[in-house]
Amino acid sequence: MGTVESRQSLSQPISALTKSKAYKEPWRKTPWGGREELLTGLKAYVPRNADIEHVRILLDGPVGAGKSSFINSINNIFQNKTTSKALADSAMADQSFTITFNPISPLTEGDRGYNDNPSSSDRAHCLVSLMPADKISLIDDDVVKKMRTIRLVARDLGIPQVVILTRVDLACPLVKKNLKEVYQSKYIKNMMKTCSIRLGVPVNCILPVKNYHEEIDLDKDMDVLLLRALKQIIDFGDDFLKEMAVPVLTITSVCTMSVTV
Repeated sequence: MGTVESRQSLSQPISALTKSKAYKEPWRKTPWGGREELLTGLKAYVPRNADIEHVRILLDGPVGAGKSSFINSINNIFQNKTTSKALADSAMADQSFTITFNPISPLTEGDRGYNDNPSSSDRAHCLVSLMPADKISLIDDDVVKKMRTIRLVARDLGIPQVVILTRVDLACPLVKKNLKEVYQSKYIKNMMKTCSIRLGVPVNCILPVKNYHEEIDLDKDMDVLLLRALKQIIDFGDDFLKEMAVPVLTITSVCTMSVTV
């Protein structure tokens, strides 16, 4: 049945409903025409210390947040074609192919990959948490608590943090229709604020993206959001490396970590 108001809302054209949920102007500037400039700058990123080969990016997030897809999406751009470097299985969305985090049972000397004396190049240089924009309110509090625990440990170690808000096209019809309106969508901004509250990360450290999933061809608008996110990750990592008195690094590998219940 529904109320008079709900029936009236349903009778409105979709475009009218969509526009009513959009800001007149983007609230964050985005270099939509700057794909090649962003890519060139990232490719030209040269390490100033020959002793360190890789910048270590620690990824965490709930299963299905798009960690593998994010890695593949970045690789797509640099390879200039669609790839599948990181394993992702959409048929097993409730399972994880990466490491399980247990805050009450830290790694010990007998655990695989344990390093009791990590060098500067072995350490994580930036923590990147992924959250799905269309499922933020559905993520279990225990999962968020684990992510906050990781974030607090990273904070105490001085490691900078970035949050990648994925699946923005699935969360908002406005953005699904036109990705360039991601910063005009009131819903996406509200999800960024919700994410900020739940994880304790400021909004200016939260970056919305659309990962490659169904696409077989590259999309310039998707690439701009992804490259802009990568640039901020590198910039934050650069600041951390300066504090460590270690020169800036190039990204050639990614360390992944997921949160499972």
